[in-house]
Order: sequence, then C-alpha cells, then structure tokens
Amino acid sequence: MIETKKFETKKNFGSNKSAKLWYKHCEKNGIPYVIISVGNHYANIDWDSLTTQEKACAKLGENNLQIKETILMLCEKYRHRNFHFMFSSLFGCLANIRIEDAQSVAAMVFDTINANT
Repeated sequence: MIETKKFETKKNFGSNKSAKLWYKHCEKNGIPYVIISVGNHYANIDWDSLTTQEKACAKLGENNLQIKETILMLCEKYRHRNFHFMFSSLFGCLANIRIEDAQSVAAMVFDTINANT
C-alpha cells in the first residue's frame, strides 16, 4: 500500500467521517496526521503528531525548536500578509496558504515531522 501524506476536505474536517478515518489510518501506521482544509481563497494545513507512537512524540518534543524553524524556513516563499503559523511539538497549523501551494506545503510539513519521529 502506498502511504499518502495528507487528506483534503472542504469544511469542518473535525466532524468529517473521512477525516476521522484518515486520523485512524495515520494512528495505525504511526505517521503524522496532516490535513488540508480548503476555503474559498486560501487553505489551512493542520497537523497532529499524536498519531505517531509515544516514543516518537517524545523525540518530537526534544526537537521542537528545530522542527519549528525548519517548517518556517521551508514555508518562507509561501508567506504573505495573511499567513499565520501556530506550532507546538504535538500539533500545529499553517493558515491562509494559497490553495495552489497547499499540497506542496503539506508535503513539506509531513516530511519534516516524519523525519523527526
């Protein structure tokens, strides 16, 4: 089976049955849960590292600053006036990403988190 890095949904990903199944898939496979919520003009990229194993979560906590700086550095070319970044060692959000850039940014977030688990 090919591992997919992210799942797209239009609205209310938390109450979306497909998104819940995606969360369980990520949890079962010990990979970061990364989801793209697409709005009218922008997309949000949310992630949750609780789906990785307990040992991996501890490692993410240790590398918290490095992960944050890496994600910000990789996203530099996607930043604009409405860009918003929220981060902790277990979850985070990049808000107001241009829709055409969302897949690339989500893949970078997934790869960065996954490399540190």
